[in-house]
Amino acid sequence: MAVPVGRPILGAVISMLRYLFRKLPISPWQKKYLKYMYFRSMAAIGRDAFPALFDIDRKMLKYLPGTNGTFIEVGANDGISQSNTWYLEAYRGWSGLLIEPVPELAKLAKRFRKTPVANVALGAMASDGDTLTLSVSDLTTTVANGKKDRSGAAAKQITVPIRALSALLTEHGISKVDFFSLDVEGFELPVLQGLDFDTHRPRYILVETEQAPEVEAYLKPWYDLKDTLTFHDYLFEARSTE
Repeated sequence: MAVPVGRPILGAVISMLRYLFRKLPISPWQKKYLKYMYFRSMAAIGRDAFPALFDIDRKMLKYLPGTNGTFIEVGANDGISQSNTWYLEAYRGWSGLLIEPVPELAKLAKRFRKTPVANVALGAMASDGDTLTLSVSDLTTTVANGKKDRSGAAAKQITVPIRALSALLTEHGISKVDFFSLDVEGFELPVLQGLDFDTHRPRYILVETEQAPEVEAYLKPWYDLKDTLTFHDYLFEARSTE
């Protein structure tokens, strides 16, 4: 009887990728491809793999046990690195919308993920249709200020369109959202101000923020703080509308 070789071969590939990632002096962009190959191989052999920081994606399974749900991930990066939604897509059949303002990262997310990707920045309702200038290097993205990142690499400036989140969701035909992951490095409130909670009220909102009191106060009319997953990751649950 023939012995299947797919799983052993993929296991060897995974071991090789781990070695290359640790040992080779490769660029941040090359590391992104290695991460993609690693996590895709893990999924192919049916082994759980969680790319999010601090096990956030694993922790969220307590609140998101079902399959075929709908997510939004804002600050999606390349779709794999530190993603809070990759596991849901790869293992649970979820889909939704990834939002990433940096064109190079958005292109990678389109390659690495099945979920649609919007290459825009998000802002308040009043800023929908405006533009935002960002400073981008290999490792960081900030509002343009001419600074260099920690690696010493010179940052380049890019201009991206600003959209209000509810307008974007309507364009993509998304009405019900089970999970909204938000990681925008200090711009949480403008993004939330672009969400019409009468039209789009995600069941759970996970916010990475250093402005927790301000975010909680803004969400208070619609949400309760459900859990603190890390020292700066806060999970809010929508109150019942019944």
